[in-house]
Amino acid sequence: MASILEHLLPFWLVAARVSGLFLFAPVLASRLVMRQVRVLLLVMLTVALYPAVAAGGIQIPPLELGTVALVLLGEVLIGLAIGMMATMPLVAIQVAGSVISYKLGLALAQVYNPEFDAQSEVIGQLLYLMGLGLFIQVGGLEHMVVAIMDTFATLPPGTAWVDVAPAQLMAALVDSAFVVGLRIAMPVLLLATLASLAMGVLMRTIPQINIMSIGFAIQIMLGMSVLVVSIFAIGDVASEAIVDGLGYVYDWARSLGVSDG
Repeated sequence: MASILEHLLPFWLVAARVSGLFLFAPVLASRLVMRQVRVLLLVMLTVALYPAVAAGGIQIPPLELGTVALVLLGEVLIGLAIGMMATMPLVAIQVAGSVISYKLGLALAQVYNPEFDAQSEVIGQLLYLMGLGLFIQVGGLEHMVVAIMDTFATLPPGTAWVDVAPAQLMAALVDSAFVVGLRIAMPVLLLATLASLAMGVLMRTIPQINIMSIGFAIQIMLGMSVLVVSIFAIGDVASEAIVDGLGYVYDWARSLGVSDG
């Protein structure tokens, strides 16, 4: 019993760090996955990772009762930060789809998105699911688990505090996500804008034609045609953004000990 109690606090610290993934990471934080299944996955991952962490030696500094909660919060923030950084490209892809929907006049056509427990536009939902498939294809889930494992090598359990949150890196990722979303939505936005200008000129030159009755249909057809033609290019941009996001995750996970030491 004494040997079991010796590993109780380190095990909970490892579980707290891994649990951050289940708060915001793609797939793992999805509401499509039952809560019981997510808890089971959390326990399984913790049991799988803890022997490797314990093999490297765990030396937890003396902690008072009041500081245990802060340490646990810091552990959760590490996993939460990794999940948020991995999710950022997917959010950018969905926002690009939402912008396309608004531009084409499809904003009222919304469907329920169980990933975020909210309504989202059809094109945004479609692009998000495509990005989620690419994320799984490039091994995003495995990379997140490996990144969590790397954090234990640079920042042992019990040494994380609330200030480990990568605020500057998250701001940089938001900026890059905006660029990714703009790259995805730009072809459709450009053609839709040109179509609107052409219909405006036509309405002024030939007022007998009721452009308003057919203009929206033409704009939607042109926008969807461009979206279909550029779907492979969108996939390339999305894959590049996802891989770059995972690279940022690895760089941050391996720099924790340097930045905090």
